[in-house]
Amino acid sequence: GDVYKRQIVVGETAARAALDRLTGLSVTPEVWEAWRDGHRREPSRDPEIGAIRVRNRSPVSDKIVLGRIRQRPGKPLDADALIEDLSRLYVLDYVDPITFDLEAGPDGVDLVIDVAERRAGLTSLQFGLSLEEDFRGGSGYVFDTRLQRLAVNHAGAEWRADLKIGRQSGFRTDFYQPLDARLRWFVDPFVYLDRRQQYVVDDGDRLAEIVLQEYGAGFEIGRNLGNWGRIAGSVTRGRSTGEVLVPEELIPDEVNDVTGWNLSFGVDTLDDPVWPTAGLYADLRYVRTETLLGGETETADLISRVDWALTAGRLTFVPGVQGALALDGGDELFRTVALGGEFRLSGLEPAELYGQQKFLARLVTYYSLTGPTLGVLKPEWYVGVSLEAGDVFADGDPIVANRLRTAGSVFLGSTSVLGPLRIGYGFAEGGRHRVYLALGRGLP
Repeated sequence: GDVYKRQIVVGETAARAALDRLTGLSVTPEVWEAWRDGHRREPSRDPEIGAIRVRNRSPVSDKIVLGRIRQRPGKPLDADALIEDLSRLYVLDYVDPITFDLEAGPDGVDLVIDVAERRAGLTSLQFGLSLEEDFRGGSGYVFDTRLQRLAVNHAGAEWRADLKIGRQSGFRTDFYQPLDARLRWFVDPFVYLDRRQQYVVDDGDRLAEIVLQEYGAGFEIGRNLGNWGRIAGSVTRGRSTGEVLVPEELIPDEVNDVTGWNLSFGVDTLDDPVWPTAGLYADLRYVRTETLLGGETETADLISRVDWALTAGRLTFVPGVQGALALDGGDELFRTVALGGEFRLSGLEPAELYGQQKFLARLVTYYSLTGPTLGVLKPEWYVGVSLEAGDVFADGDPIVANRLRTAGSVFLGSTSVLGPLRIGYGFAEGGRHRVYLALGRGLP
C-alpha cells in the first residue's frame, strides 16, 4: 500500500512540474462541453408507427384482426400492449400464433402483423359422459357431444350443435354471429329440444316416473364485456309437456304453449373450466313467461350461480352458491328446478329433489398430487372432498337454513388423454350414497 502511495505522489509532482507545457495542449471548457454533447448516446425510443398492415391467411377478415389491436398509426410502438392484444386474438381459436415485424414504409416504419390459418382446423367434436350407481337398482347415465365450427364466415360466426342422450336427452343448435369488428355485440338464434326423466323419490325408492319435454326456438342479442363477462337478452317461443308414465294417474298430464324472455349477466374468469385454480364464475338470470303470442303461462323466476376458485400452493378451494327464486306464477309441472347428483347433494339421485325454488351452498376442495405437468403427455392428478347443503322449496315457501339437507363426497380426478376424468363417492344424510364417474365435464 505504501509503495502505491509513493508512486502516486511522484506522478503528481512530475505533472505539476510540467503544468505549463501540458496547458498548451488543452482545449477551452466550451470546446470540451461541445465535444462531450456530440458524443453523448441518446436514450432509445420506440419507433413511431406510420401504418399498420396485415398479412392475413386466416378465415376472418382484416377488420377482425385490426379490431383487437389498440396500436394506432402516428403513435409510438407499444410492444407490451401489442403482445397482449395478439394474445387475446389467438385465444379465439381462429388462428395459429401471430407474429409481427417492423418494415420500412412510405410514411416511416410500418407495423406488419402476420396471421396464419389454424393448422388444427376449425371444426371440433367434443364429448362428455357421466355415470352414477347407488347399488340399490338406481343407476343412470348421460352422454353428450358437441360439434362446433369456428369462423363460419369472415365476420367470425360460430355454429354449434349439442346432442345429449340418457336420463337427460335433447338437441340444441345455434348460430353465434358477432356484429362488429371488435366482437362486442352479437346475435344468437337457436332451436332446442329437451327431454328429461323426473322421478318421484321417497328415501331412495322411486315411486313414480315423469317425462318433461320442452321444444321451441329463440333469439338472443347481447354484448361481450371484454374477456371477462357478458350481458344478454333473449326471447323464446315453444311448448312444454309433462307426462306421468308410472303410475299413470298420479297427477294429470300438462301441455303448455310458452312465450318467454330473459335477461342475463355473466362473469367467467376461471383459468380452467374443469380444474380451476383461480377466477370467478357467476351467472344471474331473470326468466319470465308471458300470455302473449299464444303463451299460456305467466311466471317470473330469478336464477343464480356463483363459483369462486382460489389456491394456496397445491390446495384449491372452490366455494359456490346456486339458487332459484320464484317471483310470480304457479306450480306448473314444467317449471321445476332440481337438486341431487354429484356436487349437488352428492349422495342423492340426480334431480331427485324438485320444486319451484332451490338453494345450494357447497365447498369443493382438491389437492394436486403431481403439481403442474405437460397436460395429456403427463396427466395431473387430484384428490378432493366436497361439503354441500341445500334443498328445494315450493312456490311461496320461505328458504330457511334449518330445512337444508347436508351431503358431501370424496373424489379422485385427472387430466387424462380422453379428457378431464373424475371418479367419486357421494353420501347424504339418511344413509344415502352413490358412486359417480364423469368424463369431460366440469363442476355441475
